[in-house]
Amino acid sequence: MSEPLEVLRDAILGLDEATALETTEQLLAAEVEPQQILEKGMTAALLELGERWKRGDAFLPEVIAAAAIFEKCNEKVEPALLAGGAHKVSDKFVVATVKGDLHDLGKNIVAAMLKTVGMEIHDLGKNVPTEEIVQAVRRLEPRFVGLSALLTTTMPEQQAVIEERAGRRRELQREIKELAQKRESYLQEKVNEAGGAVGSLDDQIYGAVRAQAAEKGLSYEADAPAY
Repeated sequence: MSEPLEVLRDAILGLDEATALETTEQLLAAEVEPQQILEKGMTAALLELGERWKRGDAFLPEVIAAAAIFEKCNEKVEPALLAGGAHKVSDKFVVATVKGDLHDLGKNIVAAMLKTVGMEIHDLGKNVPTEEIVQAVRRLEPRFVGLSALLTTTMPEQQAVIEERAGRRRELQREIKELAQKRESYLQEKVNEAGGAVGSLDDQIYGAVRAQAAEKGLSYEADAPAY
């Protein structure tokens, strides 16, 4: 690790906001790779602070203050990182702090770090109702969803969102099953009208496709879909 990056890391750990911001600007002016600044300077500081927290050598006010400095440094680094076009990823990521919780520092850090590697972040904010999160997931169809909660009284809201989403999925599955049953009933009705010559209309369709493929010297092994 180069010396300026160590200075940045130590400034964040030491809660020295002025030095952290000044060093960040110096690193960017020196054309140090933004990803290096993020990983070896800023993120390294938070990881070290996390280890200190586990050992009981750091306390919550220090973690909050360091995270706030990280965010301010990231405001300077993020534009340069995104302008470089590195690490482009097409995945969508929805993040939110659940209903009843106003703590969003951790969520913001995660969102900032994911954004800098090219992920498409949709931050719904804090104190977000379950229904709003579920609607956003349905509308945006993200690959990932991050739910933040710091209070033990609001953590059940995370499970509420998961259960609501699962309930919607089961509802959709029931609707699909009902449609399939109606379709099968319709097909059987048409087969009966035709005198029941074959087991199902699907078999006739797929048989015709296979015959056409054979005429062209091709093989078509797919069977009619099962419901």
